[in-house]
Amino acid sequence: IVGRSKKLRINYRTTEETKKLAVAILEGIEVDYMDAGVEDGKGYISLMHGENPEVLNFKGFMDEADAICERVEQLEAADTKLSSICVVARTKSLRDSYADVLKKAGINTYEIMANGAENRNAEGVRIATMHRVKGLEFQHLFVAGVNEDKLPLMNFKSNDPVEIREHEMAERALLHVAMTRAMKSLTVTSHGKPSKFLLGKE
Repeated sequence: IVGRSKKLRINYRTTEETKKLAVAILEGIEVDYMDAGVEDGKGYISLMHGENPEVLNFKGFMDEADAICERVEQLEAADTKLSSICVVARTKSLRDSYADVLKKAGINTYEIMANGAENRNAEGVRIATMHRVKGLEFQHLFVAGVNEDKLPLMNFKSNDPVEIREHEMAERALLHVAMTRAMKSLTVTSHGKPSKFLLGKE
């Protein structure tokens, strides 16, 4: 019908539960898992269902990093391949900090470099920045360090409310895309004060 048609796009990778959280982050709203609807306002539907994503906050960095290590070890004990697990952070320095803790815990890691393709045959938990995981997918995903001082990352100086708004929307979109790389499970962690993006508030 002219003027009344709508194109639905089917998401074959992300579960409905992960999609709900990712869309809520993008739109700055509280997520509601009790809503049984399967279509969001952007014309996407997810055919898969799974566990609700976990959003966890810890007192400090080491508490958060140790919890991620423990969860990775639990997945490995359940016969999950380490190469199907990815830990993502907003910046390279933060990414490297989590990688160091994983290595000290005896967990093999593999950094997905900014340039070049991922070696799918390489062993180890994937470590990457949010920008680098665009277009990739992982069975189990940890989006780590979603803190007040990291998202939005205020890496520019401006007092223009329009520019600030546009920057924050770009940061929301980056987090949204990172979350949708998860196929089976998504865990979002922070330490100290979490990002306002996780609170559903501007």
